[in-house]
Amino acid sequence: MGDYLWYLQHFEQFHQIPFALKEKQLKKYKRYVRHLLAYLETFFQMVQPLTDYQVVTDQFDKDFSFRWQEGTIRGWERYASQERTSRDNKMHCSACMRLFENVNTYANHFSGSRHKKMEKIKLKAESNTTPTPQTNLEMKELCKQEEKVVRLKELLADLVHDSQNQVRRKQTMNVGEMEAENF
Repeated sequence: MGDYLWYLQHFEQFHQIPFALKEKQLKKYKRYVRHLLAYLETFFQMVQPLTDYQVVTDQFDKDFSFRWQEGTIRGWERYASQERTSRDNKMHCSACMRLFENVNTYANHFSGSRHKKMEKIKLKAESNTTPTPQTNLEMKELCKQEEKVVRLKELLADLVHDSQNQVRRKQTMNVGEMEAENF
């Protein structure tokens, strides 16, 4: 029961999971988040039948898009800012992780030996590592699912809190109280 109580208190704290661990166990992690989200969506619709879930989802999508663009999603700040840097700055070399201010310098950079060396290192590192996310879109979708779980926990906060209290109450019961409750 203690583990369940801990889980109820922490299940939405994805920002505490190291990004490298998410990438290492990506397939399993994505499946876990997807199943958790599906459960919470179904549960929300059952306990809030009068709430238009589509309105909640639409508002979430707007908020998520804005926060992703700004790079303010907890635990994903660096990833979103890297995507924004490479998208916003046309003169950014991802292999060298360098931003150029001059167009000519940027154009000449690609013929340089340092760039070629860094590009080889990057390609070798990518081929030797465990499977990494294939696209930015895939990681953005994972982030979106995590954030939706966080949002649903916020919307279901009263029920989660009641569940925690119920677990605590059961943990403090003696044998006589448990038997009386079961009959």
